Amino acid sequence: MLAEINLYSVQQSRDMDQLVINEYGIPAYELMQRAALACFNIGLRLWPDASNVIVLCGTGNNGGDGYLIAKRCLQHGLNVSVIQLGDIERQKGAALMARQALRKAGLTPMLYSPSAAIEQKISSADIVYDALLGTGLEREIAAPWKEMILTLNRQAVPVIAVDIPSGLHADTGIPLGASITAHATVCLLSRKKGLYTGYAPQACGQIFFDDLGVSHKVYSMFTSHTQLLRASCIQKIYQQRTKVAHKGVYGHALLIGGDVGMAGSIHLAAQAALRSGAGLVSVITTKNHAVATSQAQPELMCHAFPEAANYQELETKASAIAIGPGLGFARWGQMLFQKALESKKIKIVDASALTWLAQNVCKNDSWILTPHPGEAATLLGVTIAQIEADRFAAATAIQIKYGGVCLLKGAGSIITDGHINYVCPFGNPGMASGGMGDTLTGILVAVAAQAKSKELSLVDIAAIGVTVHSLAADYAAKEGEHGMLASDVIQQIRRVINTRG
Repeated sequence: MLAEINLYSVQQSRDMDQLVINEYGIPAYELMQRAALACFNIGLRLWPDASNVIVLCGTGNNGGDGYLIAKRCLQHGLNVSVIQLGDIERQKGAALMARQALRKAGLTPMLYSPSAAIEQKISSADIVYDALLGTGLEREIAAPWKEMILTLNRQAVPVIAVDIPSGLHADTGIPLGASITAHATVCLLSRKKGLYTGYAPQACGQIFFDDLGVSHKVYSMFTSHTQLLRASCIQKIYQQRTKVAHKGVYGHALLIGGDVGMAGSIHLAAQAALRSGAGLVSVITTKNHAVATSQAQPELMCHAFPEAANYQELETKASAIAIGPGLGFARWGQMLFQKALESKKIKIVDASALTWLAQNVCKNDSWILTPHPGEAATLLGVTIAQIEADRFAAATAIQIKYGGVCLLKGAGSIITDGHINYVCPFGNPGMASGGMGDTLTGILVAVAAQAKSKELSLVDIAAIGVTVHSLAADYAAKEGEHGMLASDVIQQIRRVINTRG
């Protein structure tokens, strides 16, 4: 298992908050003061020249943080206004104390009402702090909250979300009717799992974390089943090679696909496997594509099926198998899919092979399924919207139904084996182009081929593969996201896997 960064559910975050207050003796108001300082400092670091600040406050503890941020701004000599939403007559506890402290400092919040004056005031701000709604939101927001969120999103003003962008669900990462689009989010006390997948990366912007100075013993009291991947996880397999290394040490990857008209898919996957360090890479494809692929990439061993390939012999020699890129839906692809199903080797199942699997449902504990949301919907017989409504639940449902490991692709790719979830924070929108999934498949099968000597689990293989893929894409995106190709990503794999430290 990889040692990564723990992510927590909303309920765990609530329980953690209460533990800190009740067992460690840190009052809720003190936690608010620490949260306000953390958020104020991030604002000062990111926009040091800001002078006009607006803080949007609700009536709960998130709003309490906002009041104390505004107080900090006052003390720093900034021009600050607080816009209040919600019924302050029902306010109590630490949030009420914070509002009273703000009034004592000389600032009274103004009540929000939709108007051109409010919109103008927001548009002229240097920073807006979003302290409207915290992590407890469970239902779709309505007016006036939604109006305020949409008004803010129309403005070209930097926004810092306090703990979470208002309107975003902290467990799933989906907007509940609408969500503030922040430039930065300061996650407080615990990292919420919903901030790293689905729509959340768009809503959160750059994420900062502050533990509010609580004891590390607090975190040991909670078991996290969801972890955020670090770039360092790839060192689990990509270490300095020994002087006596030979190709047999690094495994034999077998890739299957590329029916008529789809040579590019299997070619990209095979190239990615080569660049990802597999000792040998073989390809089973059609006769014409076998010739063309061999000529284009002579390091590949290409075999025509059924004309020349002895499938059983190739399968026996392979350390791991990938099937799906360009496999297609004709009889040719169906035959190869059925053959691959019979193998006990580690299998990466992608693209057309996932559709064949949906039509021939079975379970297997030696494969990694790599659906994008559309393929995930096919595997579960639901809509894409249902998949995206709760990506964690969707990945888990696929794993339960089909076994092995599910790698649900998309912003904040999710990996699960039914016991542990990994979320990948790397990657970028430039990856939204053809061939990226094929490239990932090639990386995964190469990692799988090398995994035996490193004693890696199936979920570790998936985590390392998706991290290599995403980091390579981030390097490629330095030349620009528009027009970025899968082949650009492949060219960066070598750089990623040879980086130390």
